[in-house]
Amino acid sequence: MLFRSANTTIASELGVSDTEMGTVLGAFNLGYLLCQIPGGLAASWLGVRRTLVVAAAAWSACSVAASFSESASQLSLARIALGVAQAALVPCIAKVVADWFPISRRGMTSAVVAAAMQLGSIAASGLTAMLLEPLGWRMTLQCYSVAGLVWSAIFWRWFRDSPSEHLRVNQAEHACIAAGRAAEDRAEPATLALDRKSTRLDSSHLVISYAVF
Repeated sequence: MLFRSANTTIASELGVSDTEMGTVLGAFNLGYLLCQIPGGLAASWLGVRRTLVVAAAAWSACSVAASFSESASQLSLARIALGVAQAALVPCIAKVVADWFPISRRGMTSAVVAAAMQLGSIAASGLTAMLLEPLGWRMTLQCYSVAGLVWSAIFWRWFRDSPSEHLRVNQAEHACIAAGRAAEDRAEPATLALDRKSTRLDSSHLVISYAVF
C-alpha cells in the first residue's frame, strides 16, 4: 500500500521514469501470482499458524530490503520477493474461515474479512500520507516492517490451527463450528478448476483485478 501512496515520491528520489515505476509496482503481482497456489499448499501442509508467521516475517524483511533500494531494479526485486511472501495470506484466510467457522456462517465471515481488508487499505493509505513527510518513505517502510514482526509474534502466541487445540474454545463453540461438516463435500483441486461456477468466479476476479490494477 505504501508504494501506491508514495510512488511519485519514490520515483522522484530514485530518478526513475513513469514506465520504470510502473514496472516496480507490477513486480509485486508477479511474485504474488507465482506463489499464491504454493502458499495455499503450505497452509494445508504446515498449518496456517506456521505459514503466516513465516510469511509475515518474510514480508517484513522484504520491506526492509526495499527501503534500502537505490534503483528501480533493486526495488523491483524487493517487490517481487514481497509478492512471494504475501501470496500465502489470502489462502491462509480462506483456510481459517473453513476451519474455524460453521458452514452456515462462512459467507458472512468471508464478507467481513474482505471488508476489513478494504478498510485496512484505506487506513494504511491515510497513515502513509501522514508519515511520509516527517519520516520519509524509507523509514515508513521500516516502521511497517516492525509492525509486521510484532503482529507475527502475537499471532504465534494466540492462534491455533484447529479449534480443538485452543484452550479458550468451549464445548458449545466446538459443536457450533462442527455443525454440518459430516455432509460437507470437498472437491478435488482438478475438479474445482474445471467447475463452471468456479470458472465464472475466476473470470470475474480477473476482470476486476485488471480494472483495479
